[in-house]
Parts: sequence; C-alpha cells; structure tokens
Amino acid sequence: MSRLLLYVVLASFSPGVASAQSLTAADLAAHCSAGDASDGKTICILMVRGFMDGFIEGVGKGTLDVYTRDAKVLAVFGSTPMRELMPHIQQVTEKATCLQRVSVNQLWADLVKYVRANSSIAERSYREGLTRTIIANYCDK
Repeated sequence: MSRLLLYVVLASFSPGVASAQSLTAADLAAHCSAGDASDGKTICILMVRGFMDGFIEGVGKGTLDVYTRDAKVLAVFGSTPMRELMPHIQQVTEKATCLQRVSVNQLWADLVKYVRANSSIAERSYREGLTRTIIANYCDK
C-alpha cells in the first residue's frame, strides 16, 4: 500500500482532523468509482468497511447503554438477567442499523448512486453520505 493511501485512510479516521479537511461524500464516491485495482478503490473499501463496523458497534453500544445506564429502563429491566435481554438488544441493534445483510460492495455502489442522485449531500461528510445511503436503501420505512 502506498504511503499516500495509508495517509488518506488514517487521516480520514482520525478524530483530530478538522471537519473542513474531512473526506466528503463526493470524495468517497469518487474513490468508490475508481478502477478495481486502484488505490482509490482500496480506500473506498477500507472506509466503507470501517464505517459499517463502527456503525453497527456504536448502535449496539448505545442500545446496551440504555438498558444498563438509564434509571427508568433499569427500574423496569434491572432484575432481568443480561442473557435474557441480549436477544432484544440485538434485535433493536439490527433494526436500527439495517446493515446486517448488506455487503461492502453493495453499500459503496449504493453510495455512488445516492451521491449522484442527491447533489446536496456531495459536500457533506462521508459519514453523513453513508448514513443517508443506509437509511434510504436498507432501513424499513
């Protein structure tokens, strides 16, 4: 992997990167539209896979935190063993993320289509572009 490719991927995930320097939805769509053997396609796949993993894990953690940290929820479910709650938490996570049966290739292809069809998203962050693509294409209406 070239140094430039490594720099772009690491910089895109870095929380210290200012939002003005962040990868836009149009930038990521351009990488995803690159040839299969290109650095751009590699950046695309790494970014989309990382986003998908983080999105699912983040929603799962948020859902779990509601059950373990919210006083009103604890009052109702506090005595319920976690092994009984986990199927419900997983179901909520699956419904909220809509990504369990979506491949990386499917998501990046739909991102490219979404950005082309919705020019207002092009200059927004890649995170917003991917989130809106997920909601528009995979989540139940």
